Amino acid sequence: MDLIPYLERAQAFAHRTLAGVTPDQLAAPTPCTDWDVRQLLSHIAGGARAFADAAEGQGEPAGGYEYTVVDIPGAAADYREAAERMAMAWRQPHNVARTVAMPFGEVPGSVALNIAFLEACTHGWDLARATGQPIDLDEETAEVALRVARVMFARAGRRGASFQAEQPAPEGAPTMDRLAAYMGRHLG
Repeated sequence: MDLIPYLERAQAFAHRTLAGVTPDQLAAPTPCTDWDVRQLLSHIAGGARAFADAAEGQGEPAGGYEYTVVDIPGAAADYREAAERMAMAWRQPHNVARTVAMPFGEVPGSVALNIAFLEACTHGWDLARATGQPIDLDEETAEVALRVARVMFARAGRRGASFQAEQPAPEGAPTMDRLAAYMGRHLG
């Protein structure tokens, strides 16, 4: 399956949500219990840069991928630029096929692509929930994300603090909520 169109839809959702944050929301809590909105925005923007660099074949920069949100429009612009770089680079099959360097270690490009896709979907959901914005990722992309997450966790398991145990989702919950619950988010 060509994941790039789904990645781009997920990135557009994350970008819309990031751009919709208001300054008075920066200290608000998020479903990522260790991060407030500002920290989540920093993770989203810095992570996009890391995935873009990996997709392009660059190593981790000497200073790492620390990113601090100074202003929301700037963070949104930085995210969009990194998302475009990432999608463009991963359109090249050799970039997906090779091993890439990420802050958490070397992984196959295909794995990094899957993680970037899930990050955009899941953290877009986190940010939307934290700031009262619509969760407007299309159903098809959400279904693909849930399938990708299930395959990845079936192969690699849930290791580390970033991957919490699956949480319950009510019968008939929207796919994005089911994805969030699968990724360890509490829906209540």
